[in-house]
Amino acid sequence: MNDKIITEIDELSESALRELSNGYGDSNLDEEFVAGVTATSIQTFTNSPLVNYTKISPNKTIGRNHIIDTITIHCVEGQCTVQTLGDIFYPASRKASSNYGIGYDGKIGLYCDEKDRSWCSSSASNDHRAITIEVASDTKEPYAVKDAAYNSLIKLVTDICKRNNIKKLLWVNDKSLIGNIEKQNMTIHRWFADTSCPGSYLLNKMGDIASKVNANLSAALQGTEYKLVTKVNKYVSAADAKAKKNSKGTYSAGTYYIYRNYPNGYDGMYNITTDKTGNSAGSWINPSENIIQTTPPAPSTAKTYTLVTTCRIYTTAANAKSKINSVGTWKAGTYYIYNKYLNGYNGMYALSLAKDGSSPDAWINPTENVKSSTPTITSNEYKVVTRIRIYTTAANAKAKKNSVGTWKPGTYYIYNKYPNGYDGMYALSLAKNGSSPDAWINPSENVVAAALSVDTINETKKISVIRKIVNEIIKLFKK
Repeated sequence: MNDKIITEIDELSESALRELSNGYGDSNLDEEFVAGVTATSIQTFTNSPLVNYTKISPNKTIGRNHIIDTITIHCVEGQCTVQTLGDIFYPASRKASSNYGIGYDGKIGLYCDEKDRSWCSSSASNDHRAITIEVASDTKEPYAVKDAAYNSLIKLVTDICKRNNIKKLLWVNDKSLIGNIEKQNMTIHRWFADTSCPGSYLLNKMGDIASKVNANLSAALQGTEYKLVTKVNKYVSAADAKAKKNSKGTYSAGTYYIYRNYPNGYDGMYNITTDKTGNSAGSWINPSENIIQTTPPAPSTAKTYTLVTTCRIYTTAANAKSKINSVGTWKAGTYYIYNKYLNGYNGMYALSLAKDGSSPDAWINPTENVKSSTPTITSNEYKVVTRIRIYTTAANAKAKKNSVGTWKPGTYYIYNKYPNGYDGMYALSLAKNGSSPDAWINPSENVVAAALSVDTINETKKISVIRKIVNEIIKLFKK
């Protein structure tokens, strides 16, 4: 601190100290509460985050009886620091305080919480509804304040208005409008006591203070702009916007405002609104749709794939490779390779019906896309001479168990993987080329039963008679 500043602090005059002591509090403190109701029942109070120094004075009334709707600016009559001002207000004997103080260097001090009424303006009714601010100043008229202190005053008052829902600061320099906040919500000390406070400098700056604070409030009240350069879809949730599904109308190109609850968007999506304050939610948009196409996109054609013969189709590359679970056939013609697997996958190809290859409509096995130059090879025939049981495996056929049905007599074809059978059993195919093992049979069951001879019948009758005689003898012994 330089010598000039020290001198100015030393010159914090006796009259200034009296100003800070006498008449600030109200002798009739018992009348401060009306019907015992305080403002805390209808307003939540906070302190400014701009504060650099705190020293709470005992000179205050705990709790307000009115909401905060007024700003009262004072001059200190001394170019002091926030620490010095805190020391002045701290002794109970001073019977004076303010909510905030601003030092010559622009630092901000807190001496009385906003929830409490300071003893500052010689008016209990004013101080119950006002935030009071002492600003370091010269010790004589016009009690000028330094630029650093003035700039901090603008920032502090802006912050106070934001937090206490004071939408606009009004000043017309009319004492008769005290309490009429719809027309004027700034007051000065000289209206309540015989004092020059806040001095000519700040008095003449009240209009400028209101103007600058209102400009800040206006900027703060307006939401962040969001420009749409083209028509985009509206969505009811960020998830739908991200997935580009369930759109509910469109936004036209123009200026919108980002919803305040999501100032940075959510998961890359943005909620935008026509409400300039951004306080009301609008619809979600996907920024990837907010792009102007300078030229129409050229139609894209995928690589073609020609089927030279009717081919079986499959749902997966694995099925195509194993040639199992075919879901139909595609006839010979030109198709398009799915653009995710332009070189195929594991030797198989996903084909698309779309010219841009955007969808994998079916998998094929290239080994089946061969046009035969010779007639189809016919497998070895196998004659079934009687209705015969069929099985799913050679083992079941050999054991003659777990039959899954029967085939009638007729001509079938030996499965070409086992032209000589397997373990004495045969896999038969319904396809002439023997390409599929449709059922296993046991050749021992493929025999036409011969008619029984007379001798065989007679022998059967003899055995039956003997069995009856034996049964009768057993019964006699049991008795």
